[in-house]
Amino acid sequence: MTVRIAPATAALLAALGLAAQEPRDSGLVEETGRRLIQLDVTASGPREAIAGLLAADFELAVGGRAIERFTVDDLCDLPGPAADREATGSGETPRAAVRAPVAPRAVATYLFYFDQSQLTLGGRQQALALARELIPKLIVDGNRGIVISAGREVRAYGTMTDDPSALLRAVEEVARDRSQWDPQTVFGDEETRIEEVVGRLNRGELDAARSLAAHYQSQESWHTDRTLRLFSLALGRLADVNPPKAALYFADTMRSNAGDHYLSFFGAHDARPPSPFAAHHSFQRVIEEASSLEIRLYTVQAQGLVASSSRTTVTDSVRAGNASASYNSQRIRDAQDSLVGLAQETGGEAFLNGVPAAKIAGKIRDDLSCLYLISFDPEGLPQNQHLPVSLRTGRKKVALQVKGVLVIQSDERRRSSRLLAAFATPDSVTSEVPLAGSIIPTGFADGKFTALVQIAVPGAPLSAAVWDLGMSLVSRGRVREDAAGRVSVTRAGVPVVFEAQMSFGPGPFELISVAHEATADTVSTTRVEGEWPDPAAAAATIGPIAVLQPVEAAFSREGQIRSSGSRALGPHEVGATDRPTALVGIVCRGAGHKALRLERELAGDSAADFPSLALELEDEPCALFVDQIPARTMSEGAFRYEVRVLTGDAELAAARREFQVAVPAGAVPAGAAPRRAP
Repeated sequence: MTVRIAPATAALLAALGLAAQEPRDSGLVEETGRRLIQLDVTASGPREAIAGLLAADFELAVGGRAIERFTVDDLCDLPGPAADREATGSGETPRAAVRAPVAPRAVATYLFYFDQSQLTLGGRQQALALARELIPKLIVDGNRGIVISAGREVRAYGTMTDDPSALLRAVEEVARDRSQWDPQTVFGDEETRIEEVVGRLNRGELDAARSLAAHYQSQESWHTDRTLRLFSLALGRLADVNPPKAALYFADTMRSNAGDHYLSFFGAHDARPPSPFAAHHSFQRVIEEASSLEIRLYTVQAQGLVASSSRTTVTDSVRAGNASASYNSQRIRDAQDSLVGLAQETGGEAFLNGVPAAKIAGKIRDDLSCLYLISFDPEGLPQNQHLPVSLRTGRKKVALQVKGVLVIQSDERRRSSRLLAAFATPDSVTSEVPLAGSIIPTGFADGKFTALVQIAVPGAPLSAAVWDLGMSLVSRGRVREDAAGRVSVTRAGVPVVFEAQMSFGPGPFELISVAHEATADTVSTTRVEGEWPDPAAAAATIGPIAVLQPVEAAFSREGQIRSSGSRALGPHEVGATDRPTALVGIVCRGAGHKALRLERELAGDSAADFPSLALELEDEPCALFVDQIPARTMSEGAFRYEVRVLTGDAELAAARREFQVAVPAGAVPAGAAPRRAP
């Protein structure tokens, strides 16, 4: 048995003797593909004008560049003259503008999304009532839908279905689910917060009022950033369905400039530019996701008509001494402008001030009835950028409705969107193959831990398999990092391990992983929960402990493939007795504790002590520790690896990691139990 200290990932793997080998012929190949970009266009106007539009009738420019070659698919079902005569009761074709019939030729897909933290209490009830009316009107003639709600947690209620009764049952589940009641909305009334600010203004406490307003602004911005990121993830559930597709987003108080209304009492000079973590950025991410996935957003402000009055300033408030929350109408305008912006940028429409369900359904049906699908090759256009779309037609009396911006996602971003959508609602996915996720500590710098994150799938019984894999790191209610990639194998039985370096702040975390095998169309998810210590909170702390063994597999990291490497065992996986094993952890000291002693012990069906290790941590607050166990020295069974941190005889911290090993079929059992080190 040996023990070492390793300062970084490369040194860590080298110390284990488990470092990656040079690639060799292993039946692995990475593949990329090209796809056509599609724009769904609504045409409205007289029937004779909008019928039979061809490619020659359109002029298309994307990102300021004219698109010369594109195809047009006619998805516009128009009524004939007989239908018009029946509708008008006369023998003449009406001259008024005609839109498509209720039942479009193309099957539409709908996402009904309730952003609970952005709904008022009354708006929540009205949103559910609207959904109950909209579902029977929209889910007809093969149209499909899914219900997703985001409160304290985000959840899909069922799967995609063309059964309206199933979707109505899903809405009732949302209504009964207490986890969908967001405390910030129900118990932390926005009106009350504004009254606190203006109350201090009325008392002449200008600095205190401004400080409180800035605090509430920061809170709302953080909260909105989180909710919009969840919405953008959920949109990925529509990545693999054909247009037309629409998302109905129910919200009352969502604002792209979240929280700025608290500062509006203090004049324009108090306006703040958006930070890298402000809601503005996640707002743009929603537009990008919807645009790249050809999804139209229909935003619904369900709370009904909201009265607004003129905004006052701090000067007026202090002079009059009677400022009121009702004076601040900016919050209403900001919310409505944001809902309109989401809809317009994606080719949809906003429904404000309590529009009834019949009108909402009629507008959506009209938009999706007479559609033309324009397809073109995006070669030469920049990827992952917002590109303005310009579409004109030479036909007279024809109005076109199309998204304002287009985002051409790279293959990696598109795979990431599809996989991360499952992260938003992992409980709705039935895992079809075993999937393991694990964390390997690699260091600590600038107040954050670093770790190599792995997700692994077993070898598929297919002559060729294509794996899309992704992971999302969630900490303190926010998605901190995500990663995705594709690995193709051309031989049956080859396991796949996808790796990425991630940073973790102190505190609890969730790692949600998803794997999709494209050939057999199987999807699996797994969730790993843990907690990183706060080095400053105690005299000594110990982070997560990983158990590693070398394996032959398709390892993928940052686009590079190798045929073997070190793989961490998941919480419920069983290791092999005939492989060397490494136990890797990280220990941190608090202020004033530079000299510590590390004691480790392996207990189980066979046992061993490791040499005591003196830690001299002068400048660094944390250090990695590694214990090695040679192959065939552990007997089959369960083990407990215990770690203690001491100063003198006083124990400052302790941790344990339990794992199991077994004798592989056909392998030689361990000759002897590990020998206790002197």
